[in-house]
Amino acid sequence: MTITKKHLKELADIVYDAQQKAETCTGPGDQDLEAVASQIKSFAQRHAPNFDESRWNDYMHKKMKADEPRS
Repeated sequence: MTITKKHLKELADIVYDAQQKAETCTGPGDQDLEAVASQIKSFAQRHAPNFDESRWNDYMHKKMKADEPRS
């Protein structure tokens, strides 16, 4: 699948929205964060040919583990 200017504009809009909402974010469970995550997930489902729920969840789990502080 080829990424077009239309795809990039849509993704840029999602990222802009995320940046705006991040300024007032209260942390995990914040409704604005959940909305942005939903938009990103929807974008991936529509445009990534091999997207599936389990790959998304595995990837997000790995990202959260990598972001945890090491003691």
